[in-house]
Amino acid sequence: MFDEEKRIVINRVPKPITVLGYAGNTIPIQINWITRDPMTHVKTPVDLTGWSAIMDFKRKASDTSALISITSAVISAPSNPPLSAPLITIQSTHNIYYVSPAGSDSNAGTLLSSPLLTIGAAITKAIAGDAIYIMTGVYPEAVVINQNGITLSAYPNSNPVIDGRTTLPSSNWGALIMVNGNNNNIVGIEVKNSNVTGAVSGGYGIQLVGSNNTVSYAKVHDCWNQGIVLSGDYSSALYCTVYSAALQNINGTMSSGWANGISTGGGGALVAGLTSYANIQGCTVYNCWGEGIDTFNSVNCTMQDNTCYDNWATNMYLSNAYNCLVQRNLLYASSSPAIPTHNNNPIGIQLSDELNTPLSHDNKIINNMIYGASLSAFSWSIPSGAGLNNTLIAYNTVINGSLHTGSGSIVNAASTIENNLFVNSAATVPSTTGLTFISNAWSIVQVPNAQSTGDVVGNALASSVGTTTAGALTPQYFELPSNSPVVGNATPIISIAQDYFLNARSSTNPTIGAYEYSASITTGSVSGGIVLGGSPMNIVTALSPAQSATLGAGKFVADLKLTDPRGGVWTKASLQYVLQQMVTI
Repeated sequence: MFDEEKRIVINRVPKPITVLGYAGNTIPIQINWITRDPMTHVKTPVDLTGWSAIMDFKRKASDTSALISITSAVISAPSNPPLSAPLITIQSTHNIYYVSPAGSDSNAGTLLSSPLLTIGAAITKAIAGDAIYIMTGVYPEAVVINQNGITLSAYPNSNPVIDGRTTLPSSNWGALIMVNGNNNNIVGIEVKNSNVTGAVSGGYGIQLVGSNNTVSYAKVHDCWNQGIVLSGDYSSALYCTVYSAALQNINGTMSSGWANGISTGGGGALVAGLTSYANIQGCTVYNCWGEGIDTFNSVNCTMQDNTCYDNWATNMYLSNAYNCLVQRNLLYASSSPAIPTHNNNPIGIQLSDELNTPLSHDNKIINNMIYGASLSAFSWSIPSGAGLNNTLIAYNTVINGSLHTGSGSIVNAASTIENNLFVNSAATVPSTTGLTFISNAWSIVQVPNAQSTGDVVGNALASSVGTTTAGALTPQYFELPSNSPVVGNATPIISIAQDYFLNARSSTNPTIGAYEYSASITTGSVSGGIVLGGSPMNIVTALSPAQSATLGAGKFVADLKLTDPRGGVWTKASLQYVLQQMVTI
């Protein structure tokens, strides 16, 4: 089910919300839960009457015990629309078109009671600023958006499926959703079976060709070629799920040229032939017969907060790209993969070049977590002279994997491998030319080329909490206790102020690896004491003796979790996109 709440603030992702305070103090929290028209950016508050909430408290392990509790204030009756109304607000000058399998293309389509039958018919009618809502059902069509400023979205609580079946797209290098215009939004649509028989060349699920287009909360699967392609500048794929893409290479039959789950590259206008400022964030990609997420022929692009596992070639790939950022990704080979890996060699992150230009340079690989797979940093490259060039690989954690760099035709220059934690992981470093190793941690003594002053050798005591089965590994597996030898032994890097969890790193004695120990640990929660109601622009909760939990004195962090009375729980991971303001005291 696709809830309408998930569509709010789809163009901007603030940092996770925390509320800082001290034991014994009252903490006011302002919750501005809003919708935003993606075209006009007009904001509308959302009524939270009847919702319940939980505050999960966290503290530093060194703090002593103290009593802290929470209650709430109920505010006056709401004045804004009920929750059942669509939450994307369209100005009256804009049209909303509705599409349903029960509709007819002879309808105007502007009334929910008389929708259109096909998505294509709605797109033909739409102009800039219009929205198209699609009802639950299967739509066997390939759609093309040439206009600017259109929202194509699942209707609230609906699950529309665009299904290519065995015949679509019918042209070479087509997509089931092709977006040629600019400033369009694709939201909450399932897309499947793109050219599944291989009848034509290519076969994408969704391709964003124009600039400033966004696809969010989509589910894309069973594509002959790529699942989602971000070709245009400032394209974004946010919180999408992609699996079973690159079917052209099923069972690993291709020698080269396989596709991937989500990719940037090759079609922008700012730099000829390259994609600029694309963002792949919060996506889950697995069981693809190529790379999971791929940044290729790209500049100033970002891959962050994604989870990739059990992809055939590599989980995350950076090739012929520069000024790119790869951060806070969870990448692993599970203990229960549905498909094999290439040469039985699972790779978490692969850096290498395939073309003579542009050669990769000035990239950052930071705060990533890798399990059961390698970090391969130009262990190979097709063009001679490529290599790690002014590249920073820092604060990553690799468990049961490996590190590989290259030599020979690989030319490394001015690159640093620093503050990385390798647990039960070996290194292959054939040459140190152009590489500087600083303050890394290893389970056992490594080859001389990987050693440096400031290294920590020994058992890092990683928590290894939870399972490593497909889809179940969590970042908590990589957390560390206070007595880990890597705590406080990293070399500070001023430009990296946060860890994987967005917790602040110590400015003087940070922790080696993706997890910063000085971030707090969960010790208790309080629930049932908050009833949110009335004006959602100023909902106040406060600490009082009414309900309590025991946690540390001194600084603590409280994270909100809301429960929709219609069903569903919104955790911090969801709330971070919709809570717009906090008060810190």
